[in-house]
Amino acid sequence: MDAAIILGIEYLSYKMDIESVKVVMQSETVIKDLSSILKDRNPDEFIAKPYSLYLVTFEINDHFVFTLGIQSDGEVQEHYRFDI
Repeated sequence: MDAAIILGIEYLSYKMDIESVKVVMQSETVIKDLSSILKDRNPDEFIAKPYSLYLVTFEINDHFVFTLGIQSDGEVQEHYRFDI
């Protein structure tokens, strides 16, 4: 999940100047976990769970809320954006 959060922050940093970040919500949907098959993959590693989807909601600069969908291949999609 940490790698997905970092990718999300990187994605948002290209859209705006970030002064503060708070993770408001996070969830993970694991489609396939290769750590049980391939012993060289730790279950906590991003690469162990291909095709997984991470949903993360960020509060940015105490003013914006973004919900991003982040795939384990690194693709980031913005789902919602709100001004608060």
